[in-house]
Amino acid sequence: MNLDLIMKTCQKRKIPIPKLAEKIGMSEQNLRVNIKKNKMDAEMLYKTAAALELPLLLFFGEEVDENESVSMKKKDCNVLITNQENEITMLKKMIEDKDLIISLFKEKDAHADGNAICAGARTA
Repeated sequence: MNLDLIMKTCQKRKIPIPKLAEKIGMSEQNLRVNIKKNKMDAEMLYKTAAALELPLLLFFGEEVDENESVSMKKKDCNVLITNQENEITMLKKMIEDKDLIISLFKEKDAHADGNAICAGARTA
């Protein structure tokens, strides 16, 4: 990730860092720390890219034609949405699998309890 791009873009466009920070809902100090550490969560990165009207891919070293920025933003959104939808689908499947495993264990326990009762009745 290349968050130095934020500083360069702000300098180039004469956007004060405090103004950008306010626009994305982050303190100036946190924004500067994020840039310095080159780390930012996805939501803040998305807000920053939108505020600076930059495609997200630029932060990841992708070369993008400045004239394509609007279409690239739509592409970035579609990629993020697709990734989130895939993750949701996977998580739903994991929950279904978990529920199936739980029901199988419950059936096994009920069957084992039934066998124990039958075995106790035979010995009596």
